[in-house]
Amino acid sequence: MRQAELLGRDHVEIADIEIVAEGPAAIALSRGGAAKIYSHTDHNEDAAFFALGVHGWAAAVADGHGGSLGAENALQTILQNHAHAWTEEPGIDETHWPDLARSVLLEANRSILGCPIGPDGRGPRTTLAVALARPGDDLLLAMSIGDSHVFRVTDTEVLDLAWDKSRDGEAFFLGASEESAESIEEKCIVYADRLGDARAIVLVTDGLSEPLVGVDDPDRAVAEAVARGTQAKPALAAIESARTLVETALEAHRQNSSGDNVACAVLWTGSGAVRRA
Repeated sequence: MRQAELLGRDHVEIADIEIVAEGPAAIALSRGGAAKIYSHTDHNEDAAFFALGVHGWAAAVADGHGGSLGAENALQTILQNHAHAWTEEPGIDETHWPDLARSVLLEANRSILGCPIGPDGRGPRTTLAVALARPGDDLLLAMSIGDSHVFRVTDTEVLDLAWDKSRDGEAFFLGASEESAESIEEKCIVYADRLGDARAIVLVTDGLSEPLVGVDDPDRAVAEAVARGTQAKPALAAIESARTLVETALEAHRQNSSGDNVACAVLWTGSGAVRRA
């Protein structure tokens, strides 16, 4: 398995974009296009990773709150304990995915609860969005908690699989409290379906979509970023889409004079995808 990650604490210059890409996967990270105007612990609390194996490609983004450790711990839990099996082992039963996804979220939650308490009397917290593409099995699997996004993009549709879960304006996070299988099920989204005609799977934190900070139409921004990828050489499609989407978010921050961290991951699954891993 080959993997890459970007951690917010390593990238704290306003307007800078850090990008790592290989084959069908790309991740991009930025502190934002302008300074945050709300209370925060670390300048950049987002993180992202991808993992590429023989049988699958995984990616995740996390939007930390109360420090960068929440996002980092959640991603490390998946990278160290699950990504290899998801991407390297043959045959995955999607009927077991909901139970597995919830157990992974509980595991990540426990990893954050042990972090030190911050100046506000609370420990770090994070949103989390994860996607796994298994082209040979025609499977797209995903999980999320909080307001980060997982977009399934075809030539005619942009479908956000993950974002609309917070109820009555309540924001959900890993690390906010002890969780059980029942409570985490109420707060998370789990998705399993055919990969089908998806051209790209795009994950991005709410630095793209936060009202009065990000863009007015996130679906359109994602569609335009993926369209830019289709114009690039196949080997550059994922990186071009990721770069375009983060640049779009940063421009919105500048126009709104209010910034936020942005983490993005792209798995290029459509025509021209680099299938060798």
